[in-house]
Amino acid sequence: MQQDRFTIKSQEAIQAAQRLADERRNPQTTPEHLLAVLLEQSEGLVPAVLRKLGTQPAAVRQTVTPALDSLPTRALASLSRSCAPPRRRCAI
Repeated sequence: MQQDRFTIKSQEAIQAAQRLADERRNPQTTPEHLLAVLLEQSEGLVPAVLRKLGTQPAAVRQTVTPALDSLPTRALASLSRSCAPPRRRCAI
C-alpha cells in the first residue's frame, strides 16, 4: 500500500488506526480499527454520511467496540507461544 498516494486526512486516519491497534495490543490493524477512528472524528465525513443515512455514529460505535474486543491480542499470542512444547534440534 502506497500511503503517499492517500490524502493527508486519510494518512492521519490510518496512522490513528495503527496507534489504536497498538494501544489495544492487537497484532495487526483491521478495518474495525479504522472505522473506530473515523467514527471518533465528530466533524469528519463518516459521521456526516451516517447521519444523512439516518444512523447515529454512536450506534455504529456500539457494534464496533465488541468487534474490537474480540480481536486477538499480543498478550494471548505470546502466552500460546510460551505454552508450546520446546523445539528439539535434529542431530545430523
